[in-house]
Amino acid sequence: MKKYFMLLLLITIFSFEAFSATDLLSCGFKMDFCNTSAGETTLFYANKNFNDTNGNVLSSNVALNRDSNYNKVLCCNINPSITGVNLGSLNATNILADSTCPVNSEEFMYFTNNTNARVAFASNVTLERVSNYSTKMCLSVPSEFSRLNIFASSEDYSFAGYSCLYRTSNLLNGVVSSCDATFDGSKKYSTVVWAKLIENSDSLKCNSDCTSKLDGRVYSGCGAKVSTCTKVSPSCDGSVYGSWVKYDQYTEVLCAEPWLTTRQTAFTTESIEVTSINNKCSNIIQKKYSVILNNELVTMSVYVCNEEI
Repeated sequence: MKKYFMLLLLITIFSFEAFSATDLLSCGFKMDFCNTSAGETTLFYANKNFNDTNGNVLSSNVALNRDSNYNKVLCCNINPSITGVNLGSLNATNILADSTCPVNSEEFMYFTNNTNARVAFASNVTLERVSNYSTKMCLSVPSEFSRLNIFASSEDYSFAGYSCLYRTSNLLNGVVSSCDATFDGSKKYSTVVWAKLIENSDSLKCNSDCTSKLDGRVYSGCGAKVSTCTKVSPSCDGSVYGSWVKYDQYTEVLCAEPWLTTRQTAFTTESIEVTSINNKCSNIIQKKYSVILNNELVTMSVYVCNEEI
């Protein structure tokens, strides 16, 4: 016989769209080669022998060139199905680690070697650390965009139009995994490298609802193009029209007309400690379920005492 208790926690989440066909920028691992004729850009190669149970890349060193072992290539594509026109491709250039990136390109990541390499996120490599790496990758974007905004975070930024490039075990001397790779059941590397193409303000074209004609997302920059968009919060930039996004620590703003609708939230960064009365249960397990609450997708966490008596 088992004894049970349950504690239910509801936590608002955003849908994870790293590989959605509706993303302007789409990145993912595939076998052998990127389709360059279709606009895909090769970033680096992962080892075919490092996978999770579903075959996703997990805990792999990387290489800059393909060989018999390093043949899972990370490809990125500016999705032409979004715009109906070919907007060009990202351009990746590999140079010596202590060199300067070409004009109009930005540092992206560092590699300890050209093969069997550990990686580092560029913003974490100081002058003192450059000597630990042999190669640096620089990225540039087509003229329709001002830049490719890239950062690493453990939070989900897909709601704001960011795409997951890959996950990493560490921002310095790390190994990589695909965005969906799991270990020990459902665990994932917590650090995600996020990227989003930023439109050139001169070429930004807006619909009357303050969404870009390029990717259909809301942008405060449309205030300079459409008079009714002057009140759009920068917090909404890149968001889906009608979505709620975080405005400050305690408030969300609705990214829809009249652009001033807010609500209080229960966001917190504090850890939640779950214990049994008088510590009578030594085996508390957590199960997560997706449910709808007040017409929003939330995660319900169920804590169960799973112990024989």
